[in-house]
Amino acid sequence: GMDQDEIEGASLHQLFLGNSPSRHLDFVEDERIIEGDFNGKLANRDGSAIDVILAISKMQLNDQEAAVINIKDVSNTLQIEKELDQSKEKYRQLATALNIAVFRAKAERQLQLIEANTVLYSLLDVPQEETTISLQEVLTAKKTITNLFELVEQQGHIKNKILNLHSKQEIKNVSLSLVLTRDAANKPLYCEGIIEDVSAEIQREADREELIVELQTSLLFLNQSVRHVVGEYQACEGTATIQMAARQMKNGRCSSLLVQDKSDEIVGIVTDMAIREKVVADELDYATPVAEIMSTPLIYVDEDALIFEAVTIMEDENIKHLVVRDGGGTVTGVISNEDLLSVHRYSSAYLIKEIEKADNVEDIVESHERLPRIIKALVDSGAHARNITRITSGVSAAVVRRFIEFAIREIGDPPCRFAFLSLGSEGREEQTLATDQDNALIYENIEDLDGRVADYFLALSSRVCNWLDQAGYQFCKGEVMAMNPQWCQPLSHWKKYFSNWITEAKPEDLLEVSIFFDFRCMYGDDELVEQLRDHVDQQVADRDAFFYQLAQNALLFKLPVDFFGNISVSSGSEHPNTFNIKHVIALITGYARLYAITASLSETNTLKRLDLLRSQSIMSEDLYEDISEAYNYLMQVRFTHQVKKLDQGLEPDNHISPDDLNYMEKSVLKKIFAQLGSLQNKLSSIGKVEIFF
Repeated sequence: GMDQDEIEGASLHQLFLGNSPSRHLDFVEDERIIEGDFNGKLANRDGSAIDVILAISKMQLNDQEAAVINIKDVSNTLQIEKELDQSKEKYRQLATALNIAVFRAKAERQLQLIEANTVLYSLLDVPQEETTISLQEVLTAKKTITNLFELVEQQGHIKNKILNLHSKQEIKNVSLSLVLTRDAANKPLYCEGIIEDVSAEIQREADREELIVELQTSLLFLNQSVRHVVGEYQACEGTATIQMAARQMKNGRCSSLLVQDKSDEIVGIVTDMAIREKVVADELDYATPVAEIMSTPLIYVDEDALIFEAVTIMEDENIKHLVVRDGGGTVTGVISNEDLLSVHRYSSAYLIKEIEKADNVEDIVESHERLPRIIKALVDSGAHARNITRITSGVSAAVVRRFIEFAIREIGDPPCRFAFLSLGSEGREEQTLATDQDNALIYENIEDLDGRVADYFLALSSRVCNWLDQAGYQFCKGEVMAMNPQWCQPLSHWKKYFSNWITEAKPEDLLEVSIFFDFRCMYGDDELVEQLRDHVDQQVADRDAFFYQLAQNALLFKLPVDFFGNISVSSGSEHPNTFNIKHVIALITGYARLYAITASLSETNTLKRLDLLRSQSIMSEDLYEDISEAYNYLMQVRFTHQVKKLDQGLEPDNHISPDDLNYMEKSVLKKIFAQLGSLQNKLSSIGKVEIFF
């Protein structure tokens, strides 16, 4: 605001605010000029201040030292920075108020946190006072093995990646999104991201799927024929007294009697409701012939009619009993509305609740006998194999838990903490109708000089395993059961077992013990199981030889394919002209098991293992689609075959004859076998090159 004459006549003290004549300027010290950059405020004519930066340099002028001062107005820049600071503060306040973790991390492999809101610390269970936190290390410690930085560096961003964070108390499902910011030279600056707890949403989705399966199961039985629920009928002559009929109904535990004429032809029906309304209410003489209160003519339903048709007839006719007859017109039974309503007993949820409330082993055995019919209905309707195995595994888990409770009731409370484990297909929640029991027991390390602790758990295991055999879960031919003292041991022994298998076992040895790596806690202390799992994770670290052996073990299962790509069968065996579909599926389960162990996944179910490997970018999307679809189809074929065996009155098995398959089924199987051939190639490369997908 000054003209040239004013500026030339002014001293620097007058031009710069904050510098009085009594003190030197910042860039002058002991009459010497200091070079460099300095902040200052220029005095405007109106008394206001202008923020400036002074760049001071020296030169010689007429043999004197002079200062050359370059002045740059930075008022707008400082104002922008001030507003930016205010925006950052508002952003921090917003991030703190959100129930979503917001963070910024260094653009490096370890993702060292630069700043984060309090939600992140809470979500990751990390003390907020920690100043140096590596997001990658925290995720690894929580058994989420995924290299986030490499992934975001390749793609530029990660969107809604589902991670499972393990802790002693729970497993959290979180969704992570990450964006990589680069400078003008395309060099990575930092990563910004958000993490949200989606455990509730995932649980709701799981509950929704379970509800759909339950509804599907219940509705399927409405489409079953009446013959599946019809019971035997009882009959009496029309001349029998009402009292005689009532006594016969009481002794026979039935709610109706068919009435016959002198030629034994069925002419009517008397029900408990008729006795109440026509006899008791009207005070009719009990000696009256039953023919006087019977309902006639009879209303029939064919035994091939569907249950929902029978329900419709009852509603239309306002009756509670229907007479069932076969195709030739012969009466085969009577069905009541109560019989039809009992269809819900074939819901898996009802079956599990019934098992959980059972008072003795016999009740559980009787309830469990309904499981094959539930599975048959689901298979016939084309239900997803994943939903079918969920039901079979849920039922078996309920049976095991209830048997353990019975055993404890008989022999007393356990002397220490323990965990009853399921192994193999039950451990993977993949049981079918042809399955035996594979289980084990762990108890805590405790002094047992007199052997009482070991004796207690062997007694408990013996009861449970024998009861399981009664319920249809046959004894394991290899004796891999908790009733075997070898597989009923304290935690320290189990750690030694796994250490030996990991460091010393050969492929043929692992063939026998690979099912142990699918262990799942069915009852008892989860902490013991987690300790064993942590031990396995530690032991397999950098054990390339073990993964090579595990891969070779999976390759022992050969695909049933000949040189021309056609389905081949066995000859001269116990099941000639068939192939074992279980061995085909074992190739996929072995593949998923191997990579789940490398990634320290606690999940044991094959499809869930594949889901996690895909979500953590360990497995490509294309490979995931191929393997998961192949697995689902093979399981579907397996269940269909087992249900056919049951329909034929035979024991379900896994040996399928190509002659029993149609052209389309054979074509799909050939395609799947070809895909699994590439899977074998990947397995065979492990140990020769790095493990890869």
